[in-house]
Amino acid sequence: LTDYIEAVLKRETEVVSGSREKFAATINVYPNPASSFIQVQTNLSDFSNASICVFNLQGQIVMTQTLSLNRQSIDVKVLQKGTYFNKIRKDAQLVGKGRFMVNR
Repeated sequence: LTDYIEAVLKRETEVVSGSREKFAATINVYPNPASSFIQVQTNLSDFSNASICVFNLQGQIVMTQTLSLNRQSIDVKVLQKGTYFNKIRKDAQLVGKGRFMVNR
């Protein structure tokens, strides 16, 4: 079941991004939609200098957080209801991206 969920989330990220770009990391963000917290799961083996940036639909950065674990909880209660894009960077290089929704 876990493999199935991860495959669905990965496919959703590919569809939403409009391309099948290949990145160094697999990124899963759930639950989607979220109300209070999201879980960011990645297969990065080294988290030094890794971070997630969250953007609104206008392309403005609304949140940035350092990543230190391959599964990390992020508080999204401060975000307004809507759709957000996320980019994961390591050493200033884009290694993954996706999107999630906040719904209250």
